[in-house]
Amino acid sequence: MGAPTVYYYDDPGAPVLSSGQDAFYQIILACLVDGYGSKPAAGWSVVYDDWASGGVASFTNQQQSGVLGVVRSPQAGNAPFLFISEAMLDARTPINARSGIGIISDIGEFSEGSKQQQRPWIRSLAIGAWCVVANENCAWIFVASSDSDLHRYGASSSRTSNSFMGVCGIGALRDVRGLGGVSDAELGNFHIVGGNWGTNSGYGGWNSSNSYPQTSAVFNTVLYGIDNVLLSAPAYAMNDPFSMLPSVSPFRVPDRIVEFQLVPLSVYVSENLSSSFKEYGWQRAVIPMLKTNLSLVYPSSVSVPNSESLGVACLRDLIDIDGRSHLVCQIPDSAVALISLGVEDWM
Repeated sequence: MGAPTVYYYDDPGAPVLSSGQDAFYQIILACLVDGYGSKPAAGWSVVYDDWASGGVASFTNQQQSGVLGVVRSPQAGNAPFLFISEAMLDARTPINARSGIGIISDIGEFSEGSKQQQRPWIRSLAIGAWCVVANENCAWIFVASSDSDLHRYGASSSRTSNSFMGVCGIGALRDVRGLGGVSDAELGNFHIVGGNWGTNSGYGGWNSSNSYPQTSAVFNTVLYGIDNVLLSAPAYAMNDPFSMLPSVSPFRVPDRIVEFQLVPLSVYVSENLSSSFKEYGWQRAVIPMLKTNLSLVYPSSVSVPNSESLGVACLRDLIDIDGRSHLVCQIPDSAVALISLGVEDWM
């Protein structure tokens, strides 16, 4: 228990995606719940599955620390809407649910035109390749328009491009306010990290500009507030240090010798909807399996290391650091992180 499984779109027996509307549901069901070929399921379970007739499905992790809801978009080709809740009363009725910055009482509230709701990736992303890294309580989904975009650094960073890289984390993290870790998560320790907001623009959960944040942005979905009860008012959440700008680029030096000091990411939640996020934020959780370094966090206008200088293919080749294997992954807006495969980082 604990160690993640890595799933790829080109594994024998992997699901063939039928459309942009159904892709996320098909990936989640195959990797987290059913398994396929020689790849076992990660260990999640279905709460309700009314996808075929009603376009709604819900899933929970082994610890049952929250529920992931998936709602099909009414527009052909568009990614679904996501929400998290404490539980489901029935297939279409969540109990204490949130999506993006808002409270969701009726899944019929989701709107194609709203920015303030969560999607797993940019709305019209044409998915040609994907990778999932997951265990029984937390999952990370990486998608791109092609195999080359998935496995190389430098996929298109255009805000509206259909070759945009999508990154979305779902499930339990290491809570800093008493709700447990990944393997012993308590109710409320359940997140959507990254992904994208409702409309077809912006970097969603991965903003490495120096705004704190853009007030029109929806970053993550967080269920509980600073007092460990349901967030009762709109609140942004973001991923530190991807809101920071480093002051120097070691990769401008020809020999590119760097001693990396990796740190896990953290989820911060805004105290209010002020654009001065860094002055009014509080920490919710640490993301132990996803790590970076300020040397790797840049806006797209600044040179960063490519796959050749790092010596690896993204989401394919392994790097050993601190006695643990890691995959390099590109984060939208031209930044880099490493996702650990070490069981210690999934506990």
